Amino acid sequence: MGERQAIIRDIRRHADEYGMAKLAAATGIGRTNIYRMLGKEGNPTADNLFNILRALNLRLVITKKDDD
Repeated sequence: MGERQAIIRDIRRHADEYGMAKLAAATGIGRTNIYRMLGKEGNPTADNLFNILRALNLRLVITKKDDD
């Protein structure tokens, strides 16, 4: 599993706990679209991703990758 899929999977877990209908109402994104964006092949736009993170009260933190 790649990094993108792992991030999407973790956001999906939080979204499921929050409730997809509630998330759809909070973001203005259709529930079906949220399911699609947070599915295995999901690839949300940056705007949608940040709207979802904001509604879920999550923050994306970026750190420099350690040199191997």
